[in-house]
Amino acid sequence: MHYAERVFAYQHRCKVFLLLINSDRFRVMRWDRSGVAVTESVDYCQTLAGTRALLEVLHAFSRLSRAQQGFDTSAVLLMKNSCGWKRMDLLAEDDKDDLNSAEGDTPPVIPVLSHIREMFRDSLKEGFPRYRLLVDGQEYLVAKHLFLGFGMVGRGTRGYIALEWKTQRFVFLKDCWRPGYKGVDKEGDILAKLNANGVENIPTIIRYGDVSHTE
Repeated sequence: MHYAERVFAYQHRCKVFLLLINSDRFRVMRWDRSGVAVTESVDYCQTLAGTRALLEVLHAFSRLSRAQQGFDTSAVLLMKNSCGWKRMDLLAEDDKDDLNSAEGDTPPVIPVLSHIREMFRDSLKEGFPRYRLLVDGQEYLVAKHLFLGFGMVGRGTRGYIALEWKTQRFVFLKDCWRPGYKGVDKEGDILAKLNANGVENIPTIIRYGDVSHTE
């Protein structure tokens, strides 16, 4: 389970396939946020049929599309030479106009809080991928998560300090799997109603939505 959990933490995934080899036997495992499906173990050393089965699994997997292999195709991987990647590096640098959260009165036009830029800078870890995510038609650039929920099974919640591409401002982006129960309101719907009614001390929602996948 730990290996699948690490893949989901590092990449944007809908599912992940793992090949488990133990001595002369193998199994194929399919992990997603609802749990795992596991094949029966097959001896790939002692029988020709078992050897052929292992080769067929590897060959079949190599022919799958990225979506069929489990990648979340709604998340676009950024390249190091892309405009988005370079812009993230630039905006991670200190700015003399940033507001220290310990300073006094709030100015009429609120600048970037210095600790928010620092958290964004800390998310740009060397070797960690960066992605462009789409939320309700708006593009957001993210790197390493600020928060990661524990465990494979469940909502898989991740939180990011994200760069909203259109406005070039920093926002908090929450990414999670939503239970598909009838009669349960979306968290975004609830926050939007609270915002509309002037309820204080709750997050100000910018936009939200579900990401649908078809294979």
